[in-house]
This record gives sequence, structure tokens and C-alpha cells, in this order.
Amino acid sequence: FFFQAEDGIRDIGVTGVQTCALPIWPLQWALAMVATYGLRPHEVFHLEGLPDADGWIQVGGSERTKTGFRPVMPAPLDWVDRYGLREDLAAELPWKPKYGPNGICINNQYLGGQLGRSMRMRLAPLTVMAQASSTAHRRATQELLKCVPYDLRHAWAIRLASDPAYAHIASDTAAEMMGHS
Repeated sequence: FFFQAEDGIRDIGVTGVQTCALPIWPLQWALAMVATYGLRPHEVFHLEGLPDADGWIQVGGSERTKTGFRPVMPAPLDWVDRYGLREDLAAELPWKPKYGPNGICINNQYLGGQLGRSMRMRLAPLTVMAQASSTAHRRATQELLKCVPYDLRHAWAIRLASDPAYAHIASDTAAEMMGHS
């Protein structure tokens, strides 16, 4: 669902969809960060910097995210350049973290929710091939599914678990990169 137009403006040409003030490219950048790094949607707002030369990022500390500071690898690496993830577009997102008196972020649920709502409002639904559930009559059917940011996060985990290119990464290491203990 990411495209680059000839004039450099990235758009998918969705018509008839209620829009918000968010330009399409920062939204796509944020969702590409979730997909490429398996981030929780609110973690896009708590990165310690842009991808390094090897594509790795650092997710912010425990006062900002659910599980604390951690390094995360891209999967796949070529998406870092393909989707312009070294560009700093987080500041162009209209929602900002808010911190309580103790320095802890108090609106992570709101941040992630806004990203999901904007995804539903601005991007076309994802069409996928789904297996019919009836055991007596299994056939592939096309089904229109609404993809949410957490689907992108889970797809990262599935890539690490099933793609032979990532067979060298232990499941507990992948879980740590996702912020699971």
C-alpha cells in the first residue's frame, strides 16, 4: 500500500474515503516503521533515532513505551530504503506524546489508536486470499479484510519465524526485539 508518484508525492489515490488533515506520506512512513520493525503502533513516536547503517533502530525507554529500551532489526532490510525509513517523518505526524509529572508517557494508547484510525480512513482495505473455513468444502476465496497496525507488527514476527533468511534468529531474541520478555 505504499507508492511513490512521479512528482515525489506519495499517495495511493483513495477516493470516496473520509480524510483527515494528515498528509499521506507521514502515515505511510509510520506504518512502514511498524511493518519493518514489528513495532507497537505507539512506539513510532518513541524512537531513539533513525535506522543506523545496518538498518537497526533503538526503541525508547520504559518511561515512554510498554517494555523499555531495546534494539530492533529490520525484516526485511531492503524496506528501510524502499520506504524511506531514514527520513525523519515522526515530527510530521499530528499527534504528540504527552508526559505526566513523573515523566511517563500517558497517551500511548491514544497515539496508537490515532495511527490505526488514520490507516482505516486514508488507506484502501487490503484484499487477501483467505481459506474457506468449512471442512467439507475448502476453497480459496477473496475476502476484503481491514488491516490494522498490529497486523503489520504480527507480520514482522511471522517473517522472523517462517522465512529461512531469519532462521539464525532464536525465537526468544525475536520476542525481545518485539518487547516481550
